[in-house]
Amino acid sequence: SLPRPYADLADRLGGSGLDDIFMRFGFLTPPELPLNTETPELEPLADPLQAGIGQDNLTVSPMQVALALAALGNDGRLPTPQLVTAVQDENGVMQPELAALGSENVVTSRTARDIRELFNMDGTASFAVSALSGPDSRNSWYLLLTPADEPRYAIVVVVEDSEDLELVRDIGKGLETAVIRQDQPN
Repeated sequence: SLPRPYADLADRLGGSGLDDIFMRFGFLTPPELPLNTETPELEPLADPLQAGIGQDNLTVSPMQVALALAALGNDGRLPTPQLVTAVQDENGVMQPELAALGSENVVTSRTARDIRELFNMDGTASFAVSALSGPDSRNSWYLLLTPADEPRYAIVVVVEDSEDLELVRDIGKGLETAVIRQDQPN
């Protein structure tokens, strides 16, 4: 059976509405990174109800999901991905690489806050889910915005060929601990 709220939303939006949302969140194009990336050739949505629950022909990478999650943490503004925070110049001095500010609003700040509140349980904006990754395969995903009250980091962990939500959650929580520890002044 279809998860009812997602099916209802997909039914209201229809195929073109879902395509628009997928486009705005960056699911239909590769992230702008100085890396070779692949985006599968897109086909029109065959069934909006199935697409609304992630069961049609949309394929996304963990980076695309992380950017979409970061947009929710950034009051609806899609960020520009950044590989490094500093580079070493010819004299051996580390020079900061400033992150470009994302300029594209994919949803309103109110909508972004409302969505964050939906998965803000136990004081953390996180959730784990097992998702189909092929006819006979599942991946475990963990998504986290931290700190939950004013997100600065979006963390996405995928454990392929696994339905072990405890494992993926533990890995994600470990990353969160490392990020928070690194972010605190000495």
